Amino acid sequence: MTKNIIWIDQKPLIQKAIEDLEAWHEKIESLEIEIQRFQDKDLKLYNEWYTLTSQIYQKEIDQIFEVYRKLAEFHNWIIYTAEDQNITLPEAYYLMAQEEEKFSNGTEREREQIQKIRDGRQRAIDGNLDDDEPFAEDELSEEEQRQHAEEKISDARAYHERELDIYEAMSEKEIRKIMKDPSDGLMLLIQCVTICLETYRFDLILKIWNATPPKIKKTFNKGFQKEFGMSLDDLLNRATDKAREDAGVEDDEDFDFARHFEDPFMRSKPKTKPKQTEDSELAKIFYRRLMLKIHPDKLSKEFMVVKKPWLDRLWKKIQLAYNDVNVSSLQNLYLQVLISLKQYDEVTYSELKHGSELLKKEFSRIRDSQAGNLSHPAWGFSALKSYKKLERQISEPYMESKKRLLHDKARLEDLHASLKLSAESALRNGGFQPIRRRKRRARRRRW
Repeated sequence: MTKNIIWIDQKPLIQKAIEDLEAWHEKIESLEIEIQRFQDKDLKLYNEWYTLTSQIYQKEIDQIFEVYRKLAEFHNWIIYTAEDQNITLPEAYYLMAQEEEKFSNGTEREREQIQKIRDGRQRAIDGNLDDDEPFAEDELSEEEQRQHAEEKISDARAYHERELDIYEAMSEKEIRKIMKDPSDGLMLLIQCVTICLETYRFDLILKIWNATPPKIKKTFNKGFQKEFGMSLDDLLNRATDKAREDAGVEDDEDFDFARHFEDPFMRSKPKTKPKQTEDSELAKIFYRRLMLKIHPDKLSKEFMVVKKPWLDRLWKKIQLAYNDVNVSSLQNLYLQVLISLKQYDEVTYSELKHGSELLKKEFSRIRDSQAGNLSHPAWGFSALKSYKKLERQISEPYMESKKRLLHDKARLEDLHASLKLSAESALRNGGFQPIRRRKRRARRRRW
């Protein structure tokens, strides 16, 4: 009986696997180059451009605000004088206008006298009279300063504990009820995130966040992105990954996220799973292999010049993975070195296929870890030909502030114009009339 042996040529399959492997390696390298350029060039250029551009808007805001501040200060003087002297607002306006005229046209001595009156008036308005001034901390002894600092810490701790108790006690139903009003929902979210970030309670942030409607999430993330360079979702994902790592829990294992973060004031350092001896030995093996492959004596001068940025990044990643006894990362790096050197004889077809999956995961990991940078307005800034779109984005909050300031300024100007007309009318008609207070009837006390 004759047996027929079927020979399958694996060269096309191997070539296809190599192409896939090289494609993922190229994607990783391109992304890392972009990230490096972002950190070294784009971010610096963007910050310089942002500073110069925002200064133009800020200067205009400052000018409007200075006018508004003087109007508001003058208005406060009117209100205070009217209440202090029991006179009408038009009469108080007239007195303050007369004072301003004397201050502008008077002698140096007259200005000093008026300024003293104004300083006293302003202290009274601010509620900072001499007998109410708080003590200066630098006048205390070292022991008193220490006690004062401990009291501050104790008060802050008590405040945070009270706030955390509120968020822990809130049910999902209560949260969703608050979230029906966008303003109340956004305020709850801001307060919760502020307190919980300070106390490392990411579980409570997640609790509120999961019950937050998409519209409020979008509004919150817009401000959070500008402040921290990432969305709240990205921050929570990082916190989860770090918590798993600290607790020594693998991705596929059950993990009590809330329990990991409970009691932030008493929680001791999480226990980490000790690295096994086998992992340490494997890490040493891959480390030696990598050193043999990328040792300067083993590489050509041309390769060293062309691949210098890649080699610099590679050295850092190898050292970090070796120090962390991260065998999978070292294995991944070894595979990338083989691809760069075009040395495929050491790997089988199945290893090539598995390598493609490893590099695909590595690409996703890098992209996810850099989500904040990828969405940052500075990403690719050095390659932009026009900054109009970015300028529109950064001008929005300034335009909004300018609009509010101009509205408030116009409101005060209209009010002062009305008081001026009333004062002029009163003067034409014989002067200001005293305020008549209506006597109240004495009420019988009910027992």
